[in-house]
Amino acid sequence: SLAEILASNLVYFFFLIGILVSLSQIFGSTSLTKAINVSTVYVGFTYVAPTPGAAGLAEASGAAFFRGILPEKKAVLVVLLFRVLTSYFQVVFGLIYLGFVGCVKEILQKKQVQILRS
Repeated sequence: SLAEILASNLVYFFFLIGILVSLSQIFGSTSLTKAINVSTVYVGFTYVAPTPGAAGLAEASGAAFFRGILPEKKAVLVVLLFRVLTSYFQVVFGLIYLGFVGCVKEILQKKQVQILRS
């Protein structure tokens, strides 16, 4: 239902904000309240960015979002770590998983069929 879809997206949205706030606090954010506010706007921005997964746009604009609460180098680092944890890690894991489970499983099944036929 629409309510369930909305609820799951809100849970994911707040989970992402939590990761981003935690990273900004670890790297010395000036204020927890400001970190929550900036993180909420940034995550919302990446949700509506016009590119798939906000590819590149999220990283390029991240320093501008966090410059007010972190030094620029730390702001870039926070955004890159956030993207690695929430986007790129899942892509790499999926590629490895699908490559291993999908391809290897299919190859092994074909070999078993060939062995059974001979």
